[in-house]
Amino acid sequence: MKLTRGDVVLVDYPYTDRTGSKVRPTAVVSADELNQTDDVVLAAITSVVRPKLDAWQLQINPARPDSRGTGLLATSVIDCGNVLTVDQGFVLKKLGRLPRSIMTQVDNCLAKALGVKP
Repeated sequence: MKLTRGDVVLVDYPYTDRTGSKVRPTAVVSADELNQTDDVVLAAITSVVRPKLDAWQLQINPARPDSRGTGLLATSVIDCGNVLTVDQGFVLKKLGRLPRSIMTQVDNCLAKALGVKP
């Protein structure tokens, strides 16, 4: 399957403590040039929405017009502080795409998580 930056994909995402994994949606955040290789960089997406988000987290609501087509079923949080590089073979399914306006916000969240300028 050909992946591009901004795709929302389902992947068996390992826990950070390596005690297991969970099938979850993720956002492809790697550049398309990297996506031409076997690897892809993903940011975790969770449906657990806390009242106050960290600077590297972005809430999206699939019911809003700017978030339609993402493939997400509920209000979710893209956690740019939880990224992972995996072989594209671990991607189970493509769910949808994040629009450019949301990817711009994801870029800002990634910059905050990594301590770089956007």
